[in-house]
Amino acid sequence: ACFGDKPSGYFLEEANSQLAAWCAQQGPEWRQTQEAIELNSYVDDLIKSLISRGEAIELMERIPLAFEQLGFKLKPIVLIGPGEDVSEDLPDEDMLLGYRYNYREDAFTVNFKVNFSSRRRSARICPDLLEDSELEGMKFTPASLLSLQASQYDPLGFATPFLAKGKILLSEVHKVTPGWKEELVPEHQARAMDYAREILSLVRNPVRFRRHIIGEGFALHSLFCLVDASSVALSCVIYALTKNEEGDIDTSCVCAKNALTRRSVPQNELAAIVAGNRLLHNYLLACESETLKEVIVLSDSECCLAQLKPEFSPSDVYTRNKVSECH
Repeated sequence: ACFGDKPSGYFLEEANSQLAAWCAQQGPEWRQTQEAIELNSYVDDLIKSLISRGEAIELMERIPLAFEQLGFKLKPIVLIGPGEDVSEDLPDEDMLLGYRYNYREDAFTVNFKVNFSSRRRSARICPDLLEDSELEGMKFTPASLLSLQASQYDPLGFATPFLAKGKILLSEVHKVTPGWKEELVPEHQARAMDYAREILSLVRNPVRFRRHIIGEGFALHSLFCLVDASSVALSCVIYALTKNEEGDIDTSCVCAKNALTRRSVPQNELAAIVAGNRLLHNYLLACESETLKEVIVLSDSECCLAQLKPEFSPSDVYTRNKVSECH
């Protein structure tokens, strides 16, 4: 078989599939190891959150044994959690799942980047920008603005409200500036410069999001999905509400998504509800919880809430399809 960038993804997934099958053959006590390999690996990272320290220690012992079946030797596995000492050999931050992860604060940071230099062998030839002064004299084009937007990697949607601004600006730019390398008109040039400066401010002062959703001694009680839309975009976000035996309450942002859309506001609001339902469905498939009591979707659109009532009979195909998916 040929080795390289193109087939490497297949080899990785095939190896994971074979390792998971081997774990399944070992019996039910290896079920958690099988699920960790199948569901909790991303490229060459594997991260699994567990309720108890004992379960974590057991998984730490079994995962290397599983990978040894195909000749893989893993780097030392790191155990992070309440009361765990972090080795001094570990750096303060490292890349994990595409985010910057702080071992000592047990928190993620979106890895914002600003770099307009050319590439050589897929790598930028100059370091990332840090100061606003480095943007002086910069003339944005549709290509450079798209490059800036595409450089911000945020699969969980922590920065969704912020990055949506870049999406909206790009959509407006392409209506006015058709050339890929043409300079933007003055209005868009000023907005692009402000957007780049805002990203630089987040590079210098990053916002951290804690890794865990359910704290020690807490259990998942409720999921809240907030949805909203305008004439140009829709967005949805999931928050988890957890409780402990003493009645204390804690909340965490789970994930969020947004999209540009060009329909009417009521149609966009309905599409936001559908997007929220899909996001909830995927989360519940990935993270089943026996303690979950309720799932609540919140929308401020009276029109859409009326459409979701059983007695409503939609006349157009678009609304009928969206309402049926929600039901």
